[in-house]
Amino acid sequence: MKMTLRDGTVIDGTLEEVTSLVQAIQGKDAAADASGVPSGAQNGNAKSNGHQGTVVWTPDRARAFWDSLYGNKKKLLLLLLEKEEGARVPEIMKFFGFKKGVQLAGVRAGITRDARRETEYKKAHVVDWALGEDGHWRYKLAGDVRQLLMQIATEK
Repeated sequence: MKMTLRDGTVIDGTLEEVTSLVQAIQGKDAAADASGVPSGAQNGNAKSNGHQGTVVWTPDRARAFWDSLYGNKKKLLLLLLEKEEGARVPEIMKFFGFKKGVQLAGVRAGITRDARRETEYKKAHVVDWALGEDGHWRYKLAGDVRQLLMQIATEK
């Protein structure tokens, strides 16, 4: 279930997760911690596949995250915004001129660190690892974050 509040906040999760979070926002339930994540939520970004819980990305948090990016971190996200289906590691390595995978891992780790700082959620992430239709693994932006970042990136 996906829900957008009047202020642009995107909530995505199971019916129970969304209900719990809305009740917490309304002050009807103390089941949310200080980061706004319902108790019982597990890792992930607004997915409800039974393995991941709920994270709320607000437009303000997405803006602060975007504004904190620079250098290769911003370049990687711009590349992934261009490629909705994602990009394969060899393509990204060539794009940056990297020779070792650890260089790309460092860029991705920096993006994850910034996302966790801005969301105040220790399991937040922005870049997913997904199997493409062609059978190749790709880096891809998480759907909920992708929508917000696309809006921000096209503003300028």
